[in-house]
Amino acid sequence: MPFAPGGAWICFSDHASHAVMSGQFMLEQTLWLPLEKMDDPAKSPLRQLERLTGRTLA
Repeated sequence: MPFAPGGAWICFSDHASHAVMSGQFMLEQTLWLPLEKMDDPAKSPLRQLERLTGRTLA
């Protein structure tokens, strides 16, 4: 995907393969937040996976 010189873009990396992420000024940031600190733990990736699999994962 071409971008104009001097342009900027943002990638929500939770939905992208890290193997294909590259660029001169690429910055990837991963944050870990305990479930009990979340406003809505049901929206966490863990809870969504548990809902999809029908079992407790952690």
